[in-house]
Amino acid sequence: GVSGMSWDVKLMTVQSHTAIESEVLEAYSYPLAMRTMYNESGGDEGAFVVATNCSWGVEFGMAADAPLWCAYYDEMGAQGILSCGATANDNTNVDVEGDLPTHCPSEYLITVTNMDFNDNKVWPAGYGVETIDLGAHGAGVFTAHPGPSYGPFGGTSGATPHVTGAIGLLYSAPCVDLMTLAQSDPQAAAEFVRDVIFDGL
Repeated sequence: GVSGMSWDVKLMTVQSHTAIESEVLEAYSYPLAMRTMYNESGGDEGAFVVATNCSWGVEFGMAADAPLWCAYYDEMGAQGILSCGATANDNTNVDVEGDLPTHCPSEYLITVTNMDFNDNKVWPAGYGVETIDLGAHGAGVFTAHPGPSYGPFGGTSGATPHVTGAIGLLYSAPCVDLMTLAQSDPQAAAEFVRDVIFDGL
């Protein structure tokens, strides 16, 4: 079989039919509402949403063209939600050419490109010194397929869920201090987890 990054989690499936800004905000509003409810009720209601995964977007989209969309990552971050965004499956400089959501400047959005098993960026994957935070393995990745069988699932959409899963894995660690921080200051907890990932610890 296959094993993911985090094994004992619940997934919240949220669908946006298009990448129109209003529909993106509507889709993100549900996990944000559930985490806000969780925070305000001390965990009695809502859901402990720690991360969202965005494997879709607008190629060549610029942050200036989607100010509400980009700002929404800050709103989610304030409630303790980190978001992960897959960049374009095209060898393009996102700093210059754009890509949404990876052109958004939020500190609570981790932008991901595609790497191979030798830790080299895959040729058809976006890059950018200012816009792309890190690379994850999305080349040669296999997952469960209907049948039951297994098959490839690659590209930046295969790489980004590895980062999203790593966030869930860090929150699942038996660390009383992290959970105390997540309850008392969700935003600071999200920043701590983000920095652990960026520092490679």
